[in-house]
Amino acid sequence: MSDTPHFTIKALAPDNDRVLKSLVTLFEGAHGLSHPNKNVYALQYWRSHIGSRFTSLGAFVDGKMAAHIALLPDPHDQLVVQLIFPVVSPAYKQFEEEIIDALDSVIAKQAARRSWNSIFYFDYVGCPSEATFELPIMGSREVAIAPAYFPMIDLSSVKEGNANGNGSRSCRLTIEVRQAILNKSNEERKILYVPERHASVVNFLYEPFALQREFRSVAESSTTGTVISNPFFADCPAVYEDYFSPIETIHLYVQPSLITAAQKLQLLRKDGDAKARYIFLNMQDPACIALCQEIESQGFSFCGVMPCFFGQENIIYFWAEDPSFDVEAVRSLRGSKLARHMEVEAKKRHAHGILSAIVHKRANYETISSS
Repeated sequence: MSDTPHFTIKALAPDNDRVLKSLVTLFEGAHGLSHPNKNVYALQYWRSHIGSRFTSLGAFVDGKMAAHIALLPDPHDQLVVQLIFPVVSPAYKQFEEEIIDALDSVIAKQAARRSWNSIFYFDYVGCPSEATFELPIMGSREVAIAPAYFPMIDLSSVKEGNANGNGSRSCRLTIEVRQAILNKSNEERKILYVPERHASVVNFLYEPFALQREFRSVAESSTTGTVISNPFFADCPAVYEDYFSPIETIHLYVQPSLITAAQKLQLLRKDGDAKARYIFLNMQDPACIALCQEIESQGFSFCGVMPCFFGQENIIYFWAEDPSFDVEAVRSLRGSKLARHMEVEAKKRHAHGILSAIVHKRANYETISSS
């Protein structure tokens, strides 16, 4: 009899409680009760979402569940798919490479059959190493770092079918965003407008995708007044708002040439329920550079890109009550370069803020002295 483990990938059924209990146990074994999404501990969540909201794939080693990942088509664009709930049992970490290869093969077949344009997923920055699940699925690469994206919930008690717990949301978790561009058959050359201070790192983040992109840091006079629209957001052409209430995070998709002064004020607000705000600006719009500069002047910070996402080429800015994150905890080489750039920019803003305060105080002093 061979000692070689047997790997199989199976779609999980929402009505198979025995398998779903194994899934909950899998998350408990990898994360204890501290997974940032408390739903993973609730049987009812899996019963009501598998098959109707997403497809759950279990990786089995000799018949025992060793890992899991789910495929979530975006409600706005079914050809963009997020990989969610990745987890591997610490008992099977030695087989992680084989498990990923098996998952990659299954996902690639689905992607080809359904003509997906893009996949993306989140990697939690700073999670213990035994709880991480590296996913170089289909050539995905790091494109953004999102500080304070998720509330960190420390569950002290979770009962079957009930994941309310007694956790605190005071601390928020940083994520690294990874993406793969799958369907390049209709790709065409595009000119993207990006602020000069971020041009080098934006080009670096785009490099692995081999897309036909030309980056410009100055909008030519011939493009002044050019209006760029996006059919994905036809009902809200200038600013499309997507608020994720369970995690108190908001996404705002912006066409810079269409935004009005009133909409800009709404875009840059820092009150309300959202603890973190992420602005996705369309770099195909020549007005992008000027709006980026204005956004930065109002305390928003550059944090990456998302190519070919919702029909536009996105440069991303964020604001959070606490924007800090552990740069050293970003494990990937490409992510580390982005994190260092963000760190340098934060120091520049801090120094500029101190200088501005000094100049302001000096001006006040001179006014008082001359009166």
